[in-house]
Amino acid sequence: MLSNEIPSGFKVFCVTPDMRIRYFAQPNFCFILFLLPFIVLFIGHIFLLCFTFYEILRIGIVAVVQQISQQLVEYLVFPFSFLVLGFVTFHAFWITFGVTDFLAADDSFIVIKKLFWMSKQQEVTRMNIQYFQQVKDGGEGEDSFPSWGLELVTNQKIYDGNISLPSWIPESTINQIIYTKIVLLDKQSIQKSDWLGSVLADFYKVEFCASEKR
Repeated sequence: MLSNEIPSGFKVFCVTPDMRIRYFAQPNFCFILFLLPFIVLFIGHIFLLCFTFYEILRIGIVAVVQQISQQLVEYLVFPFSFLVLGFVTFHAFWITFGVTDFLAADDSFIVIKKLFWMSKQQEVTRMNIQYFQQVKDGGEGEDSFPSWGLELVTNQKIYDGNISLPSWIPESTINQIIYTKIVLLDKQSIQKSDWLGSVLADFYKVEFCASEKR
């Protein structure tokens, strides 16, 4: 079931009767360097937020509101930029320190994503496992960092009821629209999703759809 050449970042704990695999994030330092200015800006936003709270305690909320009203445009932009920079910073931490556990059992598949004290668990029953799909999620257009991801496409529909779509739309595209997907890997080298996708597809006896963009 498992090849002898396990890609870097993966640790296999057991393969029978259940399979447990852990993946430790393998940071792309060029990509991290690209994100570094956004992280610095986010830290600056945090300092600005702390300074605003300090000013409220020092001179009172009324005086601070008056100052904000004089620079209304800048303060209206602040929440938006704070959220965007926060998302980029979280993503940078995730691809650097994130840990993902894959628990494959006979009747279910569980994915647990952990970052520091935070964790998120997703579970799907075996009967709802449709296939595993490799996608190219980097290196297109202006993105200069080629990367691939891995998704589990389930039999669980995003929308209840029937959706009428034109017959000329490929079935693979329809599946991407109407079925729930679970992201297993993202922004990684192609060897990692090749290996994990093949291993999980073999365990559950389903198809592994490799990306046509290699």
